[in-house]
Amino acid sequence: MASDSLWTGARALVFVFFLVALLVVFRLVMVFYWNLPLAVDEAQFLDWSRELQPGYPSKPPFIAWAIAASTALCGSEAASCVRVLQPLAMGLAGLGVATTAWLLWRSIAASIWAFALFLTMPLVSLYSQLATTDAWLLLWWSWALCVFIWALSGGGRSRSKLGNPHETQGANEPAWMVLGLICGLGVLTEYTMAIFVISAVIVLFREGLMVRTGPWLALLVTMAVISPNFFWNSEYGFPNVTHTLDLMSPNDTNTAYSSISGHFFLHQFLLLSPLVLLAFFWVSLKSLLTWGQNTALSRGPGGSPWSLDAGARLGLVFAWPMLLVVGFRELTTGVQANLVAPASVGITLAVIGLWCAASNQIFRSRFFGRSLRGIGLPLSLVLNLGFAAALLAAPWVLDRSSVIEQFLQLYE
Repeated sequence: MASDSLWTGARALVFVFFLVALLVVFRLVMVFYWNLPLAVDEAQFLDWSRELQPGYPSKPPFIAWAIAASTALCGSEAASCVRVLQPLAMGLAGLGVATTAWLLWRSIAASIWAFALFLTMPLVSLYSQLATTDAWLLLWWSWALCVFIWALSGGGRSRSKLGNPHETQGANEPAWMVLGLICGLGVLTEYTMAIFVISAVIVLFREGLMVRTGPWLALLVTMAVISPNFFWNSEYGFPNVTHTLDLMSPNDTNTAYSSISGHFFLHQFLLLSPLVLLAFFWVSLKSLLTWGQNTALSRGPGGSPWSLDAGARLGLVFAWPMLLVVGFRELTTGVQANLVAPASVGITLAVIGLWCAASNQIFRSRFFGRSLRGIGLPLSLVLNLGFAAALLAAPWVLDRSSVIEQFLQLYE
């Protein structure tokens, strides 16, 4: 039976991989077809890539390394060559989300739906066409979550929704080491990867696993990976810290951002998909209302009819810390609408968890549960695809300079 399950899972992942490949090729073609001029940030990253270092004044170094690899692969510094790896990064991020869904629910349908909803989100469609740090951050975030679940389940020896970490044999050190490597690469991409660590610590404390050696081994590997950037910062007076503090301090520039703060949440609905975000808020509300009934993250569906699937709870834990941090920054200084991007992984899993929670009576028998499974997810996918089509068609219909200007007004 176990071998049959593994074979079914392997076939599902092969199918998802095929879908990822198709989408990557399509978006790669669009990158070359558009060939839009570089935005200011992209041009700065390209300049950094000409002299590789372990750190740069305003960002960690990975984006420069990625652009150096893409221009070397392409043999040119044309705008399309600068962005050539972006569709691949987003495709692999989608594969990570699909794999995570499979580990949580052992469901082909859940895996494919998670892949489809995530990769068709407007924000993800946009990232596949622009050379941004956020695209790579999504890649590391999605796979870090996948490996984190794998490590908790003892390398796949348990088939419970998160495994039962208290019953697994051994500490599964290789999985924790891989997690540390991925988290380190995430920090070298954007320092907001540290919020992933906060979410992971919440889970580990909730499950009583902080005393295990695995999490500390992951932390040690992460520190080793980011050490070159730390020493670079210490040599130059920690310019990244200064830059981050400047961004978080109210000033004239941030006041200009604050002028659009009233549109911030509207931007989130547009960038993360309206129906998906509404379903996410529904999951969050139900989790809050049932907080005292069944809060164990490692527990599968069942128990109280109002309890939520463990995978949905996990999605909440890896979404809300990012949303709260960005929301606080928005209220105090004004921030870019795209900073919540990593939360899209947790949001996707929470919504798919709601869809998968068929054993919960509230979702099986009430109108909302049936509507989500029968109408909500397909309609969300159609809306996402419609936005992506409009996004890809815009340069053919409108003046290209105006399209770039509109993108930057929303993105920056």
